[in-house]
Amino acid sequence: MKKLKYFFYSFTLLLFYSRIINPAYARVNIGEQFKFDGVGISSRFPNIATLINILLPNVYVLAGIFLFLLLLFGGFGIIMGSNSGNPEQTAKGGKAVGAALIGFLIIFLSYWIIKIIEVVTGIDIFISGI
Repeated sequence: MKKLKYFFYSFTLLLFYSRIINPAYARVNIGEQFKFDGVGISSRFPNIATLINILLPNVYVLAGIFLFLLLLFGGFGIIMGSNSGNPEQTAKGGKAVGAALIGFLIIFLSYWIIKIIEVVTGIDIFISGI
């Protein structure tokens, strides 16, 4: 109940201060203030979809690398635990391998859901020309 009360107090203060502060201070174009190769970010990425289209394939690559390392270390944990007769280390390695396989399933399904959305809507989400 105390947390709910603090939430409402914070929300009320936020609304109060948002009405007091002059909105003229908030009219800074952040996309032009931050430069990337001498060009404003908003010129290179005109909307959030362009940024996501560039980042999404790289996220899948990083997730694949992380998945591989998790499988590798989990496998070593299983091997080392069974070699030394330590059931705790074997169980830890098994949990790591299980987490890696669940992560792989999530990555695999998300990739194919995005591909299905591409086919249904006709919009290219994975842009290969950038």
